[in-house]
Amino acid sequence: MREHTSHFRVGFGDTDSTGRVYFPVYVRWIDEAFIEMLRLAGVTFKPDGGLRVDDETLGVTFVIGEYSCRIESPSTYDDQILVRVHVEEVRKKVLRVEALISTPAQDLILAKGGITYVCVDMSSGKSAEIPDKILSRIL
Repeated sequence: MREHTSHFRVGFGDTDSTGRVYFPVYVRWIDEAFIEMLRLAGVTFKPDGGLRVDDETLGVTFVIGEYSCRIESPSTYDDQILVRVHVEEVRKKVLRVEALISTPAQDLILAKGGITYVCVDMSSGKSAEIPDKILSRIL
């Protein structure tokens, strides 16, 4: 399955009062890395949140249904990090993205996590099957 690596630098707003990265930031980075993976595969979000492939609007979006993250080693202000994401599991209406967050040299694992995305119909707001046009781009 497709894999993507995004680079981030820890900003002041990413840290808590102890100077360490605040835990929800790891999940945000995983989400941003997945969105960039989609973009590079030709799947983008419209301003209303809907997904499109190339110029074709699909009438669906992805919403976060569940997330998890285990911090293995703390990150602090100005650290550079890598977030490596890949699609771990695909079901009709759901896909699970797993991530490994590390130092640039990949010599230290900072965190491991994942996000479960649910495909949702933009009109009804109900779960929907993930279009083949998306799956063919990311698997």
